[in-house]
Amino acid sequence: MASEALIFAGGEPLHPIWHEEIRARARSGALVIAADSGIAHVHALGLVAALLIGDLDSASTESIERARSEGTVIEEHSADKDETDLALALGAARAARAARVIHATVLGVGGGRTDHLFANALLLAQVSYADLIIDARFGPDVLSVVRARTTLTGSPGDLVTLLAVGGTANGVTTSGLRWQLSSEQLEPGSSRGVSNEMIAAEAVIEIESGVLLAIQPASIETIR
Repeated sequence: MASEALIFAGGEPLHPIWHEEIRARARSGALVIAADSGIAHVHALGLVAALLIGDLDSASTESIERARSEGTVIEEHSADKDETDLALALGAARAARAARVIHATVLGVGGGRTDHLFANALLLAQVSYADLIIDARFGPDVLSVVRARTTLTGSPGDLVTLLAVGGTANGVTTSGLRWQLSSEQLEPGSSRGVSNEMIAAEAVIEIESGVLLAIQPASIETIR
């Protein structure tokens, strides 16, 4: 059974630097979920979604019909719902936890409206999804939700920003970063965790309580 889910939101198309990786993960059996118009991004990569979920107000008729013909399960919700389409998709990934899905990667969450951008980033850190390992791709950048312990991969010189969300992050300890933290606190809104720098291929972030968003902006060399 799948151990990971690839969730395609309806924001900007997946940045080209991720195409090969995401196709490979889908071929390896990752559960592909589309949130409304995210189905167009699934099709653009030549993939087939297992599930299309949302109020379907922005997915094209052509995309919906193609998904149906490919055997995609279509779960349509009322436009008067209390959750965004991405929240519904994350809920579906969490429901698949019984099928051993433990890692969810969210794609296509950048671009478009600024309120959606902030709402999506904060949504990923909700306690509702604490039993999932969650990361996301915002254009060429990577965002990881840190609970307890997370290992970030990259290269020496890559930037890493740590932001506390939903309350104080206590007992923050890092290794593999230029400016180390040792059992320290990061408060929401603090700039202390901004623009740290990797000094190795991996950096480990550990926290005793709370939640961090670890953001890895892509370098200009990576984007080229």
